[in-house]
Amino acid sequence: MTRPFVILLVVTLALTGACKKTASDEAAPADGDAGLLGDRSKSLTPEEVGQGMQLCRGYVARLCRCADLHKDEPALAEECDLSKSQPTGLEMTVKFLSGKEGPISTRERLESEAGARKIIAACVRADSKLDLTHCPR
Repeated sequence: MTRPFVILLVVTLALTGACKKTASDEAAPADGDAGLLGDRSKSLTPEEVGQGMQLCRGYVARLCRCADLHKDEPALAEECDLSKSQPTGLEMTVKFLSGKEGPISTRERLESEAGARKIIAACVRADSKLDLTHCPR
């Protein structure tokens, strides 16, 4: 009874090891295979980060200035307070990506870069939705 169990255990471990090898091979494809395996975007450039920070900070400044002008609208003041987290979140993500807090895996890098780009996109969308007559530039 123990011999079949040992054989089954060895086969299971061998198959598990083969699966892990296949998964790690797919995690780091060659540049030519990037399109086949999902998003393998390029790293955030300093220019992209700088532009994103400028866009998010500009949106927050515009929104909060508008909230100061229209003190009778508490929703704007609340939105202003909440929007201040976007530049902070972007700064935290960029700090994490820099590796100053320790090494990160390729998956963590890709997910963090996607998160940073989502924050930037959210700032741009929110800024474009502000009414120009109500909240001028």
